[in-house]
Amino acid sequence: MTRLTSSVLLFAMLIAGGCAATASDGSASSENAVHVGQGPDAAVEASTSDDAGAPSDTDASDATAPVGPRGPSTTTFTAKLAAFGLDVNNLPALHDLPINQKMKVMRTFNESMGMQCNACHDLSDYSAETKMKDVARAGWDEITRKVTMADGSALYCDSCHYGKRDFLDHTVGHAGISQWMQTNFVEKLKSKDGADMACTTCHKEGAPPPPDSTH
Repeated sequence: MTRLTSSVLLFAMLIAGGCAATASDGSASSENAVHVGQGPDAAVEASTSDDAGAPSDTDASDATAPVGPRGPSTTTFTAKLAAFGLDVNNLPALHDLPINQKMKVMRTFNESMGMQCNACHDLSDYSAETKMKDVARAGWDEITRKVTMADGSALYCDSCHYGKRDFLDHTVGHAGISQWMQTNFVEKLKSKDGADMACTTCHKEGAPPPPDSTH
């Protein structure tokens, strides 16, 4: 299995089952709280802070709490991305972004998914590869670049996450989540290449995770 395919499967599993553990009452546990970490280049981060819109620690304290079910909607980040030279309808591969632009993109991840740097990065070595870096790349390259709303309007991270890392309603169980995804992802989205949306659009090389999966 190629690394990209593995990443896409992991990203789909994260969506389907909610990779982050959540408390039964929907509030985030203290062990899952995320905190602001020092960026790899403080000067670059400082230069982008005015238009970055990074959330506070308070905003991120319940980042793993599920909300919804709320279906996908057209992104509200079109103007924000355009302000630093990106067309949400024609995004380049994540690895092709120059560092100044990439730092601003990372801050849109903070805002749209309620996460801070240490959700994906090893704060002792920002260049180190992590599982969540693969998830982020797969979400960018395989979803935001290749999928739109059924009417053709653009998707971005906020289209599904609405400021939360885990946006699914876990109280409905595996069958309920599967039905929700059929209704909201398969029926309300479309692939830019014209192919019909299906479970396998995201769940590469296999079925969705089983009901007892923790991912």
